[in-house]
Amino acid sequence: MFSFINTFLSGVLVCIAPALAQDHLENATGDTLEGHTWDVIEYFDGHNLVKTPDTIKASLSLMSGSLEVSNGCGVASGTYELNGQTLSTKTSVTVFAGYCSDANKKTSTMIDRAMIGWYRFSLRGSTLILSNQNGRPLLVLTEHH
Repeated sequence: MFSFINTFLSGVLVCIAPALAQDHLENATGDTLEGHTWDVIEYFDGHNLVKTPDTIKASLSLMSGSLEVSNGCGVASGTYELNGQTLSTKTSVTVFAGYCSDANKKTSTMIDRAMIGWYRFSLRGSTLILSNQNGRPLLVLTEHH
C-alpha cells in the first residue's frame, strides 16, 4: 500500500511541478528584456543566491544587441543574443573605475562571472531571473526605475 501511495504522489508532483512553475512565469520575450536596465538584487556566490550588498550598484542593460554591464566596481560592454527563452552574453574586459574595497571587489568578481554566459530567463512581475541550463538561478534582477 505504501509503495502505491508513494508512486501516486510522485506522479502527482511530476504533473503539478511544471504547472506551478508556469503560474509564476510571464510570457517573457526578448522584447520584454530589451531597452531596459536591470539592477542585480541577488547573485550566485558559488554556493547560494545571496543578496547584493547595498554598497554594490550592479546592473545589466540590453539594447538592440548591445550589452552594458556594471559589476559595482567597474563597467564592461559587449553583445548579447536572444533566442526564445535564452539569453547569451559576451563582454569585453571590465574596466575598474576608481577605488573599490576588497570586499566589493570579491562581490563584483562573483557578479561578473554570473553575468557572462548562456541563460534561461524568466520574469516574475518586474523581477528577471537568469538561470543556467540546469535551472539554477545565477542572477536575480529588478527593472531599474
